[in-house]
Amino acid sequence: ELANDGKTPLWLRDGDFVFIDEESCIGCQQCANLSPDSFLMLEDGRARTFHQRRCAGDVALAIEACPVSCMHRVSFPELKEMEEHR
Repeated sequence: ELANDGKTPLWLRDGDFVFIDEESCIGCQQCANLSPDSFLMLEDGRARTFHQRRCAGDVALAIEACPVSCMHRVSFPELKEMEEHR
């Protein structure tokens, strides 16, 4: 959910974003099972963050449960840079 400028998330908080290295994801579905309001599985079997809005408890559990550590808490500027280089 973006602010009126179409670029800045409404809930901009440093460290409150999750980047998933989709190339490293093994499709275990732990994140989607633990935090279904924030993560989903793509058709190719990889995880995707789709709702990064203050679900800290479930999101933290999902990040910790990832067996390959492909999920990373990042700031918004870091997220933008990682997404651009994907």
